[in-house]
Amino acid sequence: PSSPSLLETSVLDLPPCPALRRSLSANVTSLDLSRPHLFSSWTPAALEALRTRSRFVARLGSFPQYVKGRDVQPLIAESGGRCLASAAALVRWMALRPPSSPDVLFFTNDAEQPDFLDAAGGDYRPPPPLEAAFSGGFRVFSGMERGSSHPFHRHDAAWLGQAAGSRAWFLRPPGTRGQPAKENACGYLSGEARLP
Repeated sequence: PSSPSLLETSVLDLPPCPALRRSLSANVTSLDLSRPHLFSSWTPAALEALRTRSRFVARLGSFPQYVKGRDVQPLIAESGGRCLASAAALVRWMALRPPSSPDVLFFTNDAEQPDFLDAAGGDYRPPPPLEAAFSGGFRVFSGMERGSSHPFHRHDAAWLGQAAGSRAWFLRPPGTRGQPAKENACGYLSGEARLP
């Protein structure tokens, strides 16, 4: 945020998140999956290949991807088919996208793009104890630029590893009913959108 006052007015009044903050460098052997965990110190050497745009494109740029909108669904071309682009073209578009144009997401999973996920994540594994808790699960990849976000959504227990950048999380209490409006979550930080 550009101004501390914006952050204070929109976020600091929230109740504290009950997430457990833990370092993976401290031999973590068990998980309480009823609470969110925020881990630090996950730095597999293989992620170096994904940390910059140029390294990412050199390694994974040739894979085709669906171009998705903020609703995480493929955009539809004038011909009626789903929009496809190479990973390299999608990364370039996201980096150069004019602020007035619609948000585009680079988001895929192992049902849509198993070869991409194998190439992106085949040489590192989830950190222990996450490997035991999430072995054989559904894999996703999300690449975003500053100012992009995923709207509120819900799913079963999941883990996300982050190769580069920073991320803000807004968590609703378990059992909360109703789906909030699909807002760009950056608006919660700037004060442009109200938290649900």
